[in-house]
Amino acid sequence: MLKPHQRMLLLLFGLFLLPIVAAWIFSAKLVDPRQFGLVNHGNLLDPPIELADATWLDTAYPNGIPAAHWVVAEFYDPSDCDDTCDRVFQHLSALPLVMGQEGPRITNLGVTLGEKGCEQPDYPHCAALPIDEFDAVTRTIAERAGMAPELPLVAFIDWRRNLMIAYPNDFDPNHVKKDLKRLLKASRR
Repeated sequence: MLKPHQRMLLLLFGLFLLPIVAAWIFSAKLVDPRQFGLVNHGNLLDPPIELADATWLDTAYPNGIPAAHWVVAEFYDPSDCDDTCDRVFQHLSALPLVMGQEGPRITNLGVTLGEKGCEQPDYPHCAALPIDEFDAVTRTIAERAGMAPELPLVAFIDWRRNLMIAYPNDFDPNHVKKDLKRLLKASRR
């Protein structure tokens, strides 16, 4: 029979060891944490798209994306832009305002097909891509996010130039706000 101080010591040892064992199980990929459910509403890209060599992002952000900032990008075709494009643009342009004190850490980016796309709607940053590059990027986003490649497509890009989360064109604006709020809190410096 264990004495009270021995039980206490055993309990403390167990409490110390439990997180280490749990971390090892997840890092060894013996258990997939996604099976427990995710809290994000957008579709995580698996793996994220690294945009380190994306010249179109350099054009839109010549000085780079500021540290701990997030870019909310809308991928759209101006020749096929209807009420859905306008609705998405309205929701995205309001994001920096509705996010309160974190709003300045959000910028909107329009990624469009052809030069005329940057003339409508009025994004603070815009990148016009040739058709082959535009199709390749949107197709890759859709494949890695496990969704249909329907435009307009909304995606989050972090300041390290990783495209990480995507939303279909029928997204719920409140879901975007909740995900963005969580990301802003996690990336606060």
